[in-house]
Amino acid sequence: GWPVDGFGARRTYVGSMLVVGALAAAYSLQHSSAGVAAIAFLVEFLSTPVYPCHVQFIRGWLPVTEAARGFWLLGLSSRTGDVLSKLGFGSLLALLRWEQLTWGAAGLALFAAVLGGSTHADSPAVRDAPGVRLSAFELRSVLRHILCSRQFWLGA
Repeated sequence: GWPVDGFGARRTYVGSMLVVGALAAAYSLQHSSAGVAAIAFLVEFLSTPVYPCHVQFIRGWLPVTEAARGFWLLGLSSRTGDVLSKLGFGSLLALLRWEQLTWGAAGLALFAAVLGGSTHADSPAVRDAPGVRLSAFELRSVLRHILCSRQFWLGA
């Protein structure tokens, strides 16, 4: 979280996604399992600032009374994105060469950096109020709303 505190959520997000994009492109240049493992470690390590950025974005997007829904959205979309990316990667690996996939992944990371840098709030307002418990009916309504939400699919 210290990069977010020092540089702001938007700059940290864009910088992290640019680095991840460059590392994804570097995958295609690797010819050894040690090189792939080293880059995989760097991608995981250097993409960790994205999660505190998402928390700051939720704080900026939603009023306090809806923050719990926002964090639920974040958790749900990140898990959905993980599943979809693995299914997509595995399916595309059957059709394309490894190098083509890694260049495509680099392009997606750069696209996410540009999109995130242009749509996310720069310095979200800090809000402090108690949360609200939801009934089962409200949870179903929220789930429907989340699945139709642009932010959910952007996070995924």
